[in-house]
Amino acid sequence: MATLFLPVGPMPAFLLLRLFRALRLFWVIEPFARRLRGGTRALVRVALAAVIVVVAGSTSLLVFERSENPSLATPSLAGWSVFYSLVSGEPIPAPPSTWGGRVTSMLVIAAGLAGFATIAGTAGALVTETIRIGGPMVDWEELEGHLVICGWNRKAELVVREVTQAGQRADAPIVVITDAEGEPIFFDPLLRARVQFLHADFTEVATLERAGIRRASKCILLTDTSRGRSERDADARTILAALTIERLNRDVYTCAEVHSREHVPHLRMGNVNDYVVSGEHSAFLLAQAALTKGVMGIFQELLTLEYGNKFVSVPVPEAWVGRGFRELLAHMKDSHDALLVGVQCADGTTKVNPTKHTFEKGEALVVISSRDITL
Repeated sequence: MATLFLPVGPMPAFLLLRLFRALRLFWVIEPFARRLRGGTRALVRVALAAVIVVVAGSTSLLVFERSENPSLATPSLAGWSVFYSLVSGEPIPAPPSTWGGRVTSMLVIAAGLAGFATIAGTAGALVTETIRIGGPMVDWEELEGHLVICGWNRKAELVVREVTQAGQRADAPIVVITDAEGEPIFFDPLLRARVQFLHADFTEVATLERAGIRRASKCILLTDTSRGRSERDADARTILAALTIERLNRDVYTCAEVHSREHVPHLRMGNVNDYVVSGEHSAFLLAQAALTKGVMGIFQELLTLEYGNKFVSVPVPEAWVGRGFRELLAHMKDSHDALLVGVQCADGTTKVNPTKHTFEKGEALVVISSRDITL
């Protein structure tokens, strides 16, 4: 059999082969470990490292100790000795007799302590996070198709409540990015379990990346005047974040809130899907209430998902491509008891109650209905 000569004596080639195979195991399993959740991934890596330590440690002990220590003269004895030392934190059954064996034992014991610390830390973080948020710990890398809310103000809890009422997947948390001091207070404690806070600056690319913005389906940017920011500064941060988000993920649906309408052109140039001018829309509602008696009751019902009718967006089916608005208007009322009020065109514009319109591929219907509709 081929041998490798070291200062301590010949080393059988099969021992080197065992060591190389153990190292190859890491490169094979590591790509799969990356797909696991954070806690599970850490435990898999600890187990994989333990296998490598046992193989490498037993190989080293055989090299240094097999001619000096009968209790470590075979691969089986050396392997069990390393395993026991790794778990117990002391050389078992006895300290090696050579300097090379002693160094190997010290490294094995150190690896065992590091592995124990990793397991304890992972378990502690899981328990702490579960207690803190009242739900499972979130693995940021596993988030997909979720909602990201940038900033926090008094409207944020209403947004969370409406999204929850809309029936978003319970296993997809709502990620809120805010650098406000302390954790915001929820008037409804049940909503807190749906929210995962990321305490950081939402204008930074690294923060948005961690929140999974590249895999998010929707993003809402709220005007954040915390930390003494002025309304102008808050709008500047909103615009900067919105433009960054659109660059990172052009498919994400973004809606931004700003204090001043003068900043709207910046959002349009950045291809932000929708915007809300804070305070302006409430003024419009007050004016409509003064001009049209009873209209506020209609707005209150349509703008919330808690009760009654609501706005529903329905993709135009292929069967309706090329057909007219009036024809579908009657069909929606007769077949679905829903009122067709507008069309969202493929270019992003919206037509409300058009006199004439022929449906095209890629458009969506805007209807008023008490339930979700599938055409």
